[in-house]
Amino acid sequence: MITKELTPKLKKLVQTACDLFFRYGIRRVSIKEICREAEISKMTFYKHFRNKDALAIYILNEFFNATHHKFEQILTQNAPFDQKIRQIDTRKRELTNVCGREFINELLLDKHSECGKFLIKKRKESNKLIKKLYTDAQKNGEIRSDIKIEFILFMVDHFREIMLNETIKKLYPNTAELINDLFNCLFYGIINKTQKQ
Repeated sequence: MITKELTPKLKKLVQTACDLFFRYGIRRVSIKEICREAEISKMTFYKHFRNKDALAIYILNEFFNATHHKFEQILTQNAPFDQKIRQIDTRKRELTNVCGREFINELLLDKHSECGKFLIKKRKESNKLIKKLYTDAQKNGEIRSDIKIEFILFMVDHFREIMLNETIKKLYPNTAELINDLFNCLFYGIINKTQKQ
């Protein structure tokens, strides 16, 4: 996941923090735990990062840049909208499988910390790409012209609230399965395509 060239010690620090954050969430992991697991001193930690949030933002930035790059590749390929959506859905499920539920819930809820503000900014950047995908698909007749793109974006944006709902969490212990059903419901509806008209 880490793309930049790092010294072996720094790479171990970042990768250890990444693994711990994804498993337990950012809030539950301490600098002391990261240093112990990475087998580095706190002095080494503070030489590179002013605090845990700075490290988390570095990791999240790398994570989002890699995801953004992959999404751009999907969006710019010469393929039907349906195929692009399926690829984006697959990529989202892969990412969700890497992250634990605690980490995902934290990202969905956090709006006020340094990390939360960073995530809001990244989501806005991501939404621009997604809006372009939907707008282009509508112009090409791949999305119904009688549905407002803003409504689709609103629905996708509110997936976060659905994912945080306690009843839904119990129904879907596997977050990737939930994301799959949300996307299938939004983009393909609930009517069985094999059913005769």
